[in-house]
Amino acid sequence: MRLLGLANCNNFCRDLLLKPRQPLVSNRQPQIDIFLVSLSLMMFEINLVRLFSVIMWYHLAFFVLAIALFGFGLGGLYSQMRRQRRVPAASPRFLYYLPLMLSAAMVTALLLLAVLPMNEESLTFQVPKLRWMLCAFLLAAAPFFFGSMFMALTFASRPAEAGRLYFSDLIGAAGGCLGAVAALQWLGGLNAPFLIALIAAIPAWRGPCEGRVLRRGVALAVMLCVAALGVANLRYDYISDIAASSLLGKNHLFSKWNFYSQIGVRSVPWWKGWALSDRYTGPIPEHLMIAQDSRAPAFIVKYSGDADAVQYLRYDVTSMPYRIFGPRSAMIIGTGGGRDVLTARLYGVEKIQGLELNRIIADDVMRGAFRDFSGNVYTLPGVNVQVESGRTFAHRTQDRFDLVLISYADSQSSNTQGASVLSENHLYTQEGWQSYWNTLTDDGVASAAMSAFWGNHMLPRMLNTMRAALEAEGVAEPQKHLLAVITPQLNRPGRGIYVAMTRRPVSDAVTAQARAACDELGFTLAWPPSTTTNPYTAELAKLFAPATREAFVGAHPYDLTPLVDDRPYLCYGIRPATFFNLLLNPLSRDDTYPVQLRTLHLLMDLFLAAFLCVFVLMLSPLVLFKRAELAGTLGGRPYFLTIFFLLGAGYVMIELALLQEFFLLLGDPTLTFAVTLAAMLGFTGAGSYLSAHIRDHRLRRAIGLIALLVLVLQAVAVQLLPGAVHALLSLPLLVRFVVVFAVLGVLATPMGMIFPSTIRLLAVRRIDMTC
Repeated sequence: MRLLGLANCNNFCRDLLLKPRQPLVSNRQPQIDIFLVSLSLMMFEINLVRLFSVIMWYHLAFFVLAIALFGFGLGGLYSQMRRQRRVPAASPRFLYYLPLMLSAAMVTALLLLAVLPMNEESLTFQVPKLRWMLCAFLLAAAPFFFGSMFMALTFASRPAEAGRLYFSDLIGAAGGCLGAVAALQWLGGLNAPFLIALIAAIPAWRGPCEGRVLRRGVALAVMLCVAALGVANLRYDYISDIAASSLLGKNHLFSKWNFYSQIGVRSVPWWKGWALSDRYTGPIPEHLMIAQDSRAPAFIVKYSGDADAVQYLRYDVTSMPYRIFGPRSAMIIGTGGGRDVLTARLYGVEKIQGLELNRIIADDVMRGAFRDFSGNVYTLPGVNVQVESGRTFAHRTQDRFDLVLISYADSQSSNTQGASVLSENHLYTQEGWQSYWNTLTDDGVASAAMSAFWGNHMLPRMLNTMRAALEAEGVAEPQKHLLAVITPQLNRPGRGIYVAMTRRPVSDAVTAQARAACDELGFTLAWPPSTTTNPYTAELAKLFAPATREAFVGAHPYDLTPLVDDRPYLCYGIRPATFFNLLLNPLSRDDTYPVQLRTLHLLMDLFLAAFLCVFVLMLSPLVLFKRAELAGTLGGRPYFLTIFFLLGAGYVMIELALLQEFFLLLGDPTLTFAVTLAAMLGFTGAGSYLSAHIRDHRLRRAIGLIALLVLVLQAVAVQLLPGAVHALLSLPLLVRFVVVFAVLGVLATPMGMIFPSTIRLLAVRRIDMTC
């Protein structure tokens, strides 16, 4: 998502072309120091994504990118302003105190972000909301400010070594991606920042001889303080104790971090099922809720082997596939707390293949701390639960199942991971349903139980997606292979639905069985048509008729187009007109919009906070103190500014497209994010290193040829990658990793040659783009 080298584009343009200064330290030390600072900043940025996902909301995770870029830009700007005003900012005495400020800012940001009142109750009113958002924005940006100043001043002092320093910057950022994964996995999001802060302080200890004794004394004090705070938190977890106003402050029976989630387990006496029929009047057993980043709930049923104690499961919407089809084998995607496994056992399913994406849930919760509470449901006879993506498993398995069930996996857990690939949404795409279709027996059924969402629009959208999948598999009359059930408004904000597509056409006997199940539970059989009229059947008839489908989909207030891998966004069903209506009416009541879209108000407030920070801290100083310089920059070299802008924007867009493809290949969203970003940064750094071998008089021609090569390679990748990904899914994971690295090496290496070559071309032509 964020390339440290490209984020420093403005710093290069301002600083790199000034008159070279005498080296402050040995030739290799600046490269090592840049590597360490870049490493620590990338690790902190990824850790910050995790903290924002838990401490605040998952919606804020991507805003970390804006915070980081703001901090980098502000640090570069202020370092340049100090130099232009003849403040000795680049002296060793000042320069090598910056890593200590960076280290202290990381720890300070962690401690204060944990105590800021950023929960929903504290953000009811606009003024307090903006006040705390501004505080969070500035606290999180401070480490990037100090890190950017250090790198900008180091680059400015050694313009002749730009390629090597840029290489160190990118390799450090690549290492930071992988280091963040390891640190979060082993230490968790509240302990890893202390280790990162220690790494950030190392350059201060290693600095030049000038003022070394005093600087090392201060560095030792800072590092000992950081280490003591980190060890204390490992031992006493005091940050969770002081985070009473955040989601971390909730009491958990169990809590553990990994590199893409924080899993907590707590008691939920109010739970009564996803969509439990009001016809059920019996007892509800005790439940525990598994929460990912304090959201995305899954539920553990207390089970001691007594089937009578869990009979309520027969009255939930998730029991519909067993009531209607009576499968003997099942593949359950998203086993979570084991409710669906237990339901399948109640109906006598003999072979159950479960798939759970989060290893903590599978191993530490269900097979570990709550093994006895759940009745060891993951290891019941005939049950096999694996940690893997449902899509990946469906592509590689040779087994066949009577039932494939995705049961309420349309939660927020993919969003909480802070990655741009929405893992669970890929489960519901047209290509996903085609994968499940190919794992079915001759009498099999692929199905999903989920929320109907606002306006009940998910019922027609899911059936439209299934219809497209069936047509892609060569089914002539797909409407004859579809079945749908919708619940009344029960104990949840939305209705529940059950949708299914069958290998064979839905028979009259199956329809009668579905109608009987609906009558018993008080649900509605929405499709196939039955003797009882209901509004859902009439709507779906328009959807399945080719003559009326386009008009029906076009006139519907929500987006009903089939979900596909290129547009897998399950929770985003609004049309552009609705979006702009919400955007242009910020004072409208939130309850007039879907709950998932209320976050747009939050994002608007965040951008307002960002604008205020940029205006007050960046633009105002330029206008007040550097007006002539600013005008000269804007009017001087728009050609090169355009190149730098396009380089950064193109890099990010290419990276997002590759993430989308590689998630399906690697199966885990955050691992894909870390591996893809690390590989792209590493190979981009290699390209930067290679660019140093281009002779000065050939730079302009070389840049054009390399840009053309990048364009050709990207065009080839666009054409070949989708098909290649699907063909490679059945291969071992190690082979898939090798393929990912090979593809990224081919695509990213030439991309890394353009930026430093352009910087060198500016220097050769003696073009001054300082501001």
